[in-house]
Formats: sequence, structure tokens, C-alpha cells
Amino acid sequence: MRAHAERFGMPSPPKRIIATGGASANDSILSAIASIFGCDVYTVQRQ
Repeated sequence: MRAHAERFGMPSPPKRIIATGGASANDSILSAIASIFGCDVYTVQRQ
């Protein structure tokens, strides 16, 4: 995942990631993303 992001021009490591959509409701996915990229992952407010 990290290698693909770097190929698309994402800075490594990113300062933060903002997750939206279905994945943002899954704490396990958010935790994995934070571990892979080594940064904080934020979500938008869910209703």
C-alpha cells in the first residue's frame, strides 16, 4: 500500500491522512493505515 502511494506522488511519510467513505467507519482499517504510513489518520464527522 505504501509503495503504491509513493508511486502516485504521495509524500513519504505523509504528515496526516484523512479517511472518508466506508473505510472511515472501520477502526481496524484506520489503525492498519496509521501503522503502514506511520502517521495520524483523521476522519470526517460521522452522523
